[in-house]
Amino acid sequence: MTDEERRRLRDAFLQLDTAKYTYPDGVTYWDKQEEVHKGAHAAGQDVHGGPAFLPWHRELVNRLEGLLR
Repeated sequence: MTDEERRRLRDAFLQLDTAKYTYPDGVTYWDKQEEVHKGAHAAGQDVHGGPAFLPWHRELVNRLEGLLR
């Protein structure tokens, strides 16, 4: 990855956490991703150790990639 590519990726991540990019409930795109991730650990569940981890994580990453585009 070039320095320019790294800068552009960093800037894309930073933009996801600005007021310019929010869902109707006012939560930034970045914070919504965090809500989804934290929700997977609700009530002490750890999705990282179960059989649903790979499809769940793939969906989470797909959503993040879409936001970055």
